[in-house]
Amino acid sequence: MPKSSTPIKQYNPNAPDWIAAATQASEVPDFVPSGLGTIDTIEHTLDLAQATPYEPFGNAAQTNPGHSNHSTQINPYVQESNGYGRSPYFQGQSNYTQPLQHHLYAAWGPHRENLQLNQRAAQDFFIPEDLRQQLQKKTEATMRSFSGIQLPDVEQFHSLVSLDMPTARSENLLGYPSWLYKAVSSLDGNVYCLRRLEGFVSTNQTHHDVKSVAQNWKRVRNGSVVTVHLAFANSRFGTPSLFFVTDYHPLAETLAAKHFNPQNRYSSRHNSPPVPEQTLWSYIVQISNALKAVHEANLAAKVVDPTKVILTSENRLRLSGCGILDVVQGQGPLNLSAQKSHDLYLFGNLILALGTNNASNTQFKANQPKALELFRRFYSPRLSTSVTWLLDHANSNTEPLETFLSTISAEAISFFDSSITANDTMVSHLNRELENSRLVRLMTKIDTILGRPEYEHDRNWSEQGRYYPLTLVRDYIFHPVDSHGRGIIDLGHVIGCLNKLDVGLEEKFVLVSRDEQSTLTISWREARVLVEGAWTDLRRRNL
Repeated sequence: MPKSSTPIKQYNPNAPDWIAAATQASEVPDFVPSGLGTIDTIEHTLDLAQATPYEPFGNAAQTNPGHSNHSTQINPYVQESNGYGRSPYFQGQSNYTQPLQHHLYAAWGPHRENLQLNQRAAQDFFIPEDLRQQLQKKTEATMRSFSGIQLPDVEQFHSLVSLDMPTARSENLLGYPSWLYKAVSSLDGNVYCLRRLEGFVSTNQTHHDVKSVAQNWKRVRNGSVVTVHLAFANSRFGTPSLFFVTDYHPLAETLAAKHFNPQNRYSSRHNSPPVPEQTLWSYIVQISNALKAVHEANLAAKVVDPTKVILTSENRLRLSGCGILDVVQGQGPLNLSAQKSHDLYLFGNLILALGTNNASNTQFKANQPKALELFRRFYSPRLSTSVTWLLDHANSNTEPLETFLSTISAEAISFFDSSITANDTMVSHLNRELENSRLVRLMTKIDTILGRPEYEHDRNWSEQGRYYPLTLVRDYIFHPVDSHGRGIIDLGHVIGCLNKLDVGLEEKFVLVSRDEQSTLTISWREARVLVEGAWTDLRRRNL
């Protein structure tokens, strides 16, 4: 028997039991976990001595060249001493940190379904299907173009696509025929919306007004106002035109297109409101938010109209067309207080038109008494009183918007609660996609290094080669079979294996060749080292 290097202490029968137990415990060597920077080789099968160990949190040797490759790991099981020969009650937690388990998906709230594990489907790993389709439709609309239709470039904007139908132009509100285009900026590559006022002739005064108006409205940054980026005059379409450049919101539609259509024309005859009251309150809160930002910037919207308020998503409003009338009507001596009051009157007129499903209420004041009577029949007294207060700004009411905001505080809080609830739900959906990008990168790397034609006669990829186990790992992940040789399609198995491979766990698993003549035991950490080694060799070959 070889002699132990640890000195043997004599047993003292007079010592208390707890001292004897402590003495025996001190003779047991401390258990030290294997270092993250080392791996156990597979004897007689793989030669991984030259492989670079995988470090999911960075290689300390590469960061600090002076350090050794075998960094000393903190032992979380060692007994500390407080100077009196005893262990402290609390251990120093700052000396050891448990590595993050990136292969585990954290299913945190909010949870609405409370489904059991056996009730879940593969779609639970990803965002909901309706949300995915909605986002894809917006992406498609952003990238859409029409062949055979060539529109001229305007300033730094190219690839113009018309967003209007041939019969959609209107000059009632803005004073000029207006057109909408989607265009790409050559400066930043982003997509913008261009509104063109056909026939606007620029003079020295209007040229100054255009720049001044654009600068004023660029300062208005609000979630309920479409941001204005630029304004300029141009004649590339053959006629003098004025262009306003704003943010582009794909698949947006105006309130006029949403609510004033033939399907809703006779809905009031069935004793049901054209627009639900909760929806109207959400419209009121959002438009109030937009007007508050505009009025605080010492500006007036002037375009609170069903054709200029757009829906960018479900019940999500934005005020568009701002600043255009400032250029068209000129910037002479103006009564800003009167213009703000007129914004509130237009605001009330808009809600009245939506509640009665009659767009003519925004054009003729004579229709308002009968429209208010119909409005009170469908909606609560609180909402009717709010609309009446807004309409009174056409007469003697000059109270500012802040007074109105104090009266709808309860509805504003309800809308805020709905918004943060929707935000929590969206973050929960985003959490499902958090780890998917890692898996895509890993799958791309695996497909890139496996099955390359130049590896057909490479010894490293032969059945006795260094990287041969990677082909078996691929079959284990993507091509599993049952005891009868039938293929198994299991998304959970694939996702679990890819996550274990990406992290490099010490868990071992058995690989079997396709002819079932050879088996191999390997850990996910060793497989990860092989993937990194093959990827590094491929990059070196193509430098």
